Amino acid sequence: MTYTVVQWATGNVGIEALRGILQHPELRLAGVLVHGEDKDGMDAGMLCGMAPAGVVASRDKEAIFALEADCVCYTPQVPDLGEVCRLLESGKNVVTTSFLFHPASLGEEDLQRLETACRRGGSSVHGTGINPGFIGDELVLAMSGLSRRIERVKVIECADWSQYGLSAPQIAFDLCRFGHEPQDVRDHPYAQFMGDLFLQSVRIVADGIGLCLDETRALLDFELADQDLKIGERVVRVGTVAGQRYRWQGLRKDQVVIEIETLWTIGHITPKDWPAESEGWSIIITGDPSMQATFNFDRSNARCSVIATAMHAVNSIAPVCRAEPGVRTSLDLPLIRGAYAGTTVECDD
Repeated sequence: MTYTVVQWATGNVGIEALRGILQHPELRLAGVLVHGEDKDGMDAGMLCGMAPAGVVASRDKEAIFALEADCVCYTPQVPDLGEVCRLLESGKNVVTTSFLFHPASLGEEDLQRLETACRRGGSSVHGTGINPGFIGDELVLAMSGLSRRIERVKVIECADWSQYGLSAPQIAFDLCRFGHEPQDVRDHPYAQFMGDLFLQSVRIVADGIGLCLDETRALLDFELADQDLKIGERVVRVGTVAGQRYRWQGLRKDQVVIEIETLWTIGHITPKDWPAESEGWSIIITGDPSMQATFNFDRSNARCSVIATAMHAVNSIAPVCRAEPGVRTSLDLPLIRGAYAGTTVECDD
């Protein structure tokens, strides 16, 4: 079966999702919402560096709402609950990288709005990505299936943001606030926004392994630049933030039982007081048996993590379209799989 899809927004993640939709054997592009005047009216294929697709991108939201489609791949930086509810009420399923990794964290009133919209439209909505959305939750839960007893879960992400500073300076410097004063980073709304997202991963893991948390908390430490660091057109000045160490924790009886730690730097610095980790992710489960896994990409592709974020959403579209109406998490859906894109091989009966 082929599902018709609208791509909503074409930023860093959205443009990769658009490429994924156009190449996916189960999906057909029905429309594209863009925000920039320079993208309005462009062919969707040419917009993402592919052959013409015969679908024109539009800034007209009303025209996009009016389209007939099975699903919307919704990838803005910050979600609009009203937009999502309207899409769901119109009968369109929604897969998003913007929120809903642990729907109960949204709050009862907003969650009820989503559930009501799903009932009215007979539709489903699912939040996913890479981290949050896969490594700190789905991959952890997959590994937990090997355990007889789980005592503690820890996920460590280590990343240098220099490439983001070149390709997406607004994200690295304006949102994540590298190159700013520590208090400015701590007080910025995006720090709270990110904290909410990663704490959702902590909570979905707790739900998945049957653990009742007493509380969650977020801790943040900084590494300051000891010399000016030039990243493209921007400069991280001496004494401003060049490293951010977040720890999002779930506690039970005053003990940290689930923790997601991110070690983010820019300018290829090596903070001396931080854990020594290779770039990528480590998942550590302490219990019976204890286990550890490392996860990384082929870094020859600088956009690998962005592609993975987008494709986990794109590959979720068909399962979400087939799901029962409602707000759906990774605990409700089957294993999300990619599509083979090599030489066609006939399968034996």
